[in-house]
Amino acid sequence: MNKWAKWMVLIIVLLAGCTNKGYDTAINNGYQSLEQGKYEDAKNYFEEAYEAKNTEETEQGKEIARMMLEAETAFDEGKWEYVLGLLDEIENIGKKGKAYDSVKEKIVQLKQDSEKLYALYTDLEAKMGEASNHRKENEYDKAVAIYDEIELVDSSNHRIQALVKQAAEELDKTKQEKKSSQNNSNSSKDEDDDSVEEGENVTKQGVSIEEAERIIREALKIPAATYVQFDHEDGDDFIIHVYDIIKNEGEVSHTATLGWYRVNKNSGEWYDLMN
Repeated sequence: MNKWAKWMVLIIVLLAGCTNKGYDTAINNGYQSLEQGKYEDAKNYFEEAYEAKNTEETEQGKEIARMMLEAETAFDEGKWEYVLGLLDEIENIGKKGKAYDSVKEKIVQLKQDSEKLYALYTDLEAKMGEASNHRKENEYDKAVAIYDEIELVDSSNHRIQALVKQAAEELDKTKQEKKSSQNNSNSSKDEDDDSVEEGENVTKQGVSIEEAERIIREALKIPAATYVQFDHEDGDDFIIHVYDIIKNEGEVSHTATLGWYRVNKNSGEWYDLMN
């Protein structure tokens, strides 16, 4: 081998060593970025490794990084069904690969969060439909009770926030519809309805909101941890909402309604609104 040939071999060996070193650095940085949840960085590192050496490992890493980035974006947009489909695809691509191992725990968490939010959103949509049906039947109190319950949902997700805002708007409309219905009903009555025997009149002093809440709590022996709260007035009645607030670690807090009750402002008599 002549002098120039020896130099060429040496240069090739050196270049191959540099290529391998660049590949190893890029792919290790890719795995590290996956573990840290930096999916855009991970995708770039795996593409860099792919340019140095096209291997199954770089292909898998690049694809998993891309899909995790897409799943994270879709989650923020409230596309939970799409997220669940993407995560299933990732599991099918590389359950035995190092790239999958780097995101395995994040996949489990993202799945749980997507399932919870999707279930909550579906439940709220169903309740909105139920409230709308009550309004069509002029069952305004039942519609108000449902909208009130939806309003208490606390979530940072914009799709759920939009439903809660819609429920608040529909609640105002429902109360206005009820008021109009009552006005129409009152105007059709005989104008001498107030000719009642003095002995039949109920005391005008009545009960306060706090007393109405206490009446319900004491009558039903409701524990202190459960909320007994005035919601709104309906003619001569206070409407009282009885509920618990459910707060599980890692979940969106929500209310669990136990009942709705009317308490007459004048007599203090009460009855179950939902029965």
